Amino acid sequence: MRCLTSLLLLAAWSAAQTGLIPVAPARDPSPAEIAVENFVRDTREPMVLAPASGGLVGWIAVRVDAWYPRLDGEFSSLGGDIIDAAELNLDTNAWGPAAEVTLTPGRFFFRFDFYRVRFEGDSTISRTFSFGGVSFTINEDVNANVRIDNYRFLSGFAVVKTAPIRLYVLLGLGYYHLEGKVVGSSSGEAEESLDIPAPLIGLLFQAKVTKFLFEVEASGLTISFSDVGADYFDIKASVGITLFKVAMVRLGYRYVLLNGYVSDFDVDAKLDGFFLGAGVQF
Repeated sequence: MRCLTSLLLLAAWSAAQTGLIPVAPARDPSPAEIAVENFVRDTREPMVLAPASGGLVGWIAVRVDAWYPRLDGEFSSLGGDIIDAAELNLDTNAWGPAAEVTLTPGRFFFRFDFYRVRFEGDSTISRTFSFGGVSFTINEDVNANVRIDNYRFLSGFAVVKTAPIRLYVLLGLGYYHLEGKVVGSSSGEAEESLDIPAPLIGLLFQAKVTKFLFEVEASGLTISFSDVGADYFDIKASVGITLFKVAMVRLGYRYVLLNGYVSDFDVDAKLDGFFLGAGVQF
């Protein structure tokens, strides 16, 4: 019986192939069938855009970077002298941590990020100057350090959203904390700090080519109220590559310009340098 059944099935298949048995004509799929097929394909092989919207689900990314910026600029305290970073050997590169968490549900964008850098230098000053209420003398050995922390919350909306490209308009709030300290061998220690809450606007561009991810973000604003003010601009660009769809590594460059003052402390600083990072995407 099994042998007879197999022979009958084989004969039916052969007849269909040779046209002896009519076969229903092919038809074009309906729009509903096309939509279902596209949904299944996208679910099986999810689109991975820039890190902000990659991974298996496509809406959350966590990244950690090591930034290596160089400090350039000057600072002063109320009634004191303007001190150049190079004068105190602070114009060097230093490693600093940076991290960010990004959510991209639909066309919306949310990101929290921060960085922290600290520069330190030893020098023998060639003039007198005052800082933080302390006067430092000629040929005095001093140790100086500057610390800069920045925290940001960004939100945005995708004005362009295609398979390989996204462009977001950003609004957010940043917070800067700066500390400057000078310790003299004979004059003592002087310290000043600055805290600036800073609203910001910006743009974020993301693109993907095969496994390569590209991202450029620029934000900033000018503010002035009471005894606090700042001009600031922050731009970073990176290229990365996805690994196993849930991991990524990247290389980028960041440039930060900050001219801020509050009460009796004034800072005009520039930070710029490369960063290396890695993250996971879901």
